[in-house]
Amino acid sequence: LLKGGTNIHRALPFGSVLTLPATGSEMNKGAVVTRKSLQAKLPFHSEHVFPQFSVLDPTKSFTLPPRQVANGVVDAFVHIVEQYLTYPANAPVQDRFAEGLLQTLIEIGPQALSDPENYDVRANLMWVATLALNGLIGAGVPQDWATHMLGHELTALHGLDHAQTLAIVLPAMLAERKDAKHDKLV
Repeated sequence: LLKGGTNIHRALPFGSVLTLPATGSEMNKGAVVTRKSLQAKLPFHSEHVFPQFSVLDPTKSFTLPPRQVANGVVDAFVHIVEQYLTYPANAPVQDRFAEGLLQTLIEIGPQALSDPENYDVRANLMWVATLALNGLIGAGVPQDWATHMLGHELTALHGLDHAQTLAIVLPAMLAERKDAKHDKLV
């Protein structure tokens, strides 16, 4: 784990059943492992841990505690922001796609909390969270994962939920940005 996944040479094929829309791990090759002995959350990536298939059934998210639903919305939102708010790379397709995903989360996030068994809302939440980190909106664009890296440290050291730390760090990161993309978000 200390090598970021470079030492993973094989893995058992597996599938996933999405129960908490947030991380996009149902359609990417990354993961984060907590090492309490090191007080660390360590990310890794490997082609060998890409799921062979994934099941996205919105009904599997109906009984999630509201706190975890909110955490999922925040995590997906920040995944998008960290691929969107970088420097211009002449990637208008990725930009418009990211903007649409952000707008969707802003619209459906409150609904996912107020109407937990709304199939359409939960289906859209699952789809946005999946698209937020499956590589599509980040293709060919610079990415800035500072919010997540700082959030991981806060989680490891203080035991806060991952998304809680992102909600603490992101506003400070946004306060430092002054460009056209930033102005669209605030």
